[in-house]
Amino acid sequence: MNADKSKRNWLWFGATMSVVLALGVTLRFTQRVEPSGSLIYDIEKYRTVNPKLIAYTETGSINPTLKQIRAICIDRNDRIYVSGANGVQIFNANGEIHGQFSVNGVPDCLSVGRDGKIYVGMRDNIEVYNIDGEMVDVWESLGGNAWLTSLAVTTDIVYAADAGTRVVWGFNRKGKPVIRIDGTGIDGLGDVFVVPSPYFDIAVTDENSIWVVNPGLHALEKYRSNGALITSWERSSFQIDGFCGCCNPSHIALMPNGSFVTSEKGLPRVKIHGPTGELLCVVAGPEQFDAKVTGLDLAVDSNGRILVLDTAMNKIRIFERIEKRELK
Repeated sequence: MNADKSKRNWLWFGATMSVVLALGVTLRFTQRVEPSGSLIYDIEKYRTVNPKLIAYTETGSINPTLKQIRAICIDRNDRIYVSGANGVQIFNANGEIHGQFSVNGVPDCLSVGRDGKIYVGMRDNIEVYNIDGEMVDVWESLGGNAWLTSLAVTTDIVYAADAGTRVVWGFNRKGKPVIRIDGTGIDGLGDVFVVPSPYFDIAVTDENSIWVVNPGLHALEKYRSNGALITSWERSSFQIDGFCGCCNPSHIALMPNGSFVTSEKGLPRVKIHGPTGELLCVVAGPEQFDAKVTGLDLAVDSNGRILVLDTAMNKIRIFERIEKRELK
């Protein structure tokens, strides 16, 4: 895809945005492009977090040998899956290597079904592998404009967030698209998803609903599988209780109690928000990350540990709750 066509694909004017976003996104497997210098804010004063808000501490890390790590997920047995350049690596809960297999490219997303199948999101299609790393299926391309950035799996449906077309697709287990959610609702009168850059995340809560990040609006929206909006919340703010920049949160993960772990780019920080968006605590503040880090993918294991994929350090960082510091 040439540069002009790439720019047209990503150029998006959001009615709620106070500035015109002039974005040039180069469609390459090896790099995600951030907004231009005109969108860089003076955010230095927000890089320090009140220590009283921090309820987690870093307790360990895992170091994949893959380069350009991009996505992380956890299965029902707390095995940890990481995608990177030309491969996927699997670790047990103790961080010991469990297995690995090769892919062609740098997958931006992956997820594991309850049946143990591994769904790997390439640029415009999904590849399916078994736990031994054997490819068992390759699904058809969604077209040249597609850019898959997140996967989430239920018993029957594999959801894929497509930042290129700003649509969440739902596939049956044969790889056929049977669901299309574009944010407009079942009456077609709602607002579309505002996705200024290739960060567009999803998470499933049960068999019949899905949470979708509307990043340009700093919002999280819950939909039924038929595209009907159930509920939503948004937090637009430079302050610690909200999200700022062109498109945040960049990633989310669900806690067992219905709370959200969120991460941001531009002003990198990891937080926990309640089911309706209220800030509960901070997991890690901006001072704990490289200022230029892009994409802090997230996962939560059965023990409540929060795993943060730090692309600048090329490692998985593990955070656990400080025992005597309760959430709000």
